[in-house]
Amino acid sequence: MLKSLFSLFFLFALSWIIPSFNHVVDGALVMQHWHIAFNYTEIAGFNKEVITVNGNFPADPIYTSIGDTLQLHIHNALFSSGLTVHFHGIAQVGTPYSDGVAGVTQCAIQPGDTYTYIMELNQAGTYILHGHYGTSKEDGKNEQLRHI
Repeated sequence: MLKSLFSLFFLFALSWIIPSFNHVVDGALVMQHWHIAFNYTEIAGFNKEVITVNGNFPADPIYTSIGDTLQLHIHNALFSSGLTVHFHGIAQVGTPYSDGVAGVTQCAIQPGDTYTYIMELNQAGTYILHGHYGTSKEDGKNEQLRHI
C-alpha cells in the first residue's frame, strides 16, 4: 500500500516537473541586417580580399537569449557568387529551409538578392555561422552566435 501511494505521489510530482523542461520562454525579436560583400583587409601583413559583413572582418557576434527569435536579413553584394549561411548546432525545428546548405535545404542567395533567415532560439550555447556555398567559408564568412 505504501509503495503504491509513493508511486502515485511520484507520478503526480513528475506531471508538474516534466512540462517545465519543455517550456519556451517568450523572448525578444533580434533583427540583424547584413550586407555581404568582398573587401580588402590586411591579414598577417598581407592585403587580401575577404568576405565582409557590413564592411567588417570578422563580423561582430550576435548576442541572443533563450526564447528570442532571430531574424537575419542577408543582402548578397558578392558580384560573382551565390551565398548561404549555415548555423552549426541550431535546431531548425519548423524551419528546415533556414539551415543554409545550398542545394539541399535552400537555393543560394544570388548576387543582388536578399534572403531573411528566421528561427526561434531555444538552446543555450555558443554557435558558429559560416558561409556554405563555394569558397565563402575559406574567404572569411564565419561568425559567432552567442546564445545565453
